[in-house]
Amino acid sequence: MLANTQAAAPAAAGLPAGQRCFVSHQQHIQRQHRPRLAAAAARGPVAAAAAAAQVLPSCGGRRQLLLAAGLLAAGPAVSWQVAAEEAAGSSRQVFFDITVDRKPLGRIVPQDAPAIGGQRFLDLAQGKEGVAFRKTKFELLEDGFIQNSGLKALSYQASGRTAITGGLDTELLEEELAAQQRRGGTVHGAPGLVSFLVKPRIEIVSKDKLVASKGKLITVTETFGEIPNGSSWAITTEAVPELDDTHLVVGRVVQGMDVVRAVAALPRVKDNTNSPFFQYGKATGDKRADVAQRAFKKAFNKIVVDECGYL
Repeated sequence: MLANTQAAAPAAAGLPAGQRCFVSHQQHIQRQHRPRLAAAAARGPVAAAAAAAQVLPSCGGRRQLLLAAGLLAAGPAVSWQVAAEEAAGSSRQVFFDITVDRKPLGRIVPQDAPAIGGQRFLDLAQGKEGVAFRKTKFELLEDGFIQNSGLKALSYQASGRTAITGGLDTELLEEELAAQQRRGGTVHGAPGLVSFLVKPRIEIVSKDKLVASKGKLITVTETFGEIPNGSSWAITTEAVPELDDTHLVVGRVVQGMDVVRAVAALPRVKDNTNSPFFQYGKATGDKRADVAQRAFKKAFNKIVVDECGYL
């Protein structure tokens, strides 16, 4: 027990005494109940907390345990990286083989964090029920990150049912994003972080217009700007704090950052936001300006996830 406590000390360094004790004891119990806690961690943070409450009845009662877990989750030293390192199922890795204009570029291997977002990423990388990142494209090459466009649909079922963790929308991901924001600090503070686009990065604008249909004029609504479905994902090449408001971190790249940087270095469409012609078009409602804006920073090359899966 003394050796276990000493091994846990570095991971708990800098935490208050109460949290330090909890972390040390938690790590000791995890070694005894690793398979059970691993399965719970894969199902998400709620399941993980419930499993911990069952295997740690001696920690002053379940009420005290859940209170300690809540304090630990709220602490500034806790992040997705800490959760990934301390959870028994945190070594789940997937691979993405990238091609540029049909020529192999290399492999990217991310490791996901044990939460709903991490499991969703794993589902889509594995191709659960045929819904996969395979053949999706990295189209947006921003300063500081590259972004995969994700999938148009998260289900191939006629009923619309999906087996992908988190469902068809971003509701559960938004809850995790809110928790990520409450912890404070810069989350996208390093290269190699993988994150889901959860909230729109540009304003969603809706306009009504009259169109002729079967001899009658009807009103239809046009929407400009894409509403995320929680499948588009980014990889940072440097610290990008502005992503903290829109992206949920779900993992990190453990192999293939050279491939990520090679993708980021590819040529892209120039951002002409400051052009007086573009600004005039936006001000006057010219649709050509909207079309042009959607192309800004898009890659000239065809960058595709040729194959992906679970390692």
